[in-house]
Amino acid sequence: MMTRKDFQAIAKSLKDSRPDMTRTSMAKAGRDSAFVQWNITVDSFTDMCAAQNPNFDRDRFTAACGVEK
Repeated sequence: MMTRKDFQAIAKSLKDSRPDMTRTSMAKAGRDSAFVQWNITVDSFTDMCAAQNPNFDRDRFTAACGVEK
């Protein structure tokens, strides 16, 4: 079973890979596409983590990943 330490490491990696939405050098369509794909990836990891631990807190994890509500 995965531990809190594992979940924290995954969340940090996902947060570190979050697209920079403020970069002006990237075309808007590219920024939007990258951000959508990043959100899909976070959702996929969230589902996987929840399946590993019945006490997994989805909201806490996604917040740690940098997902804004």
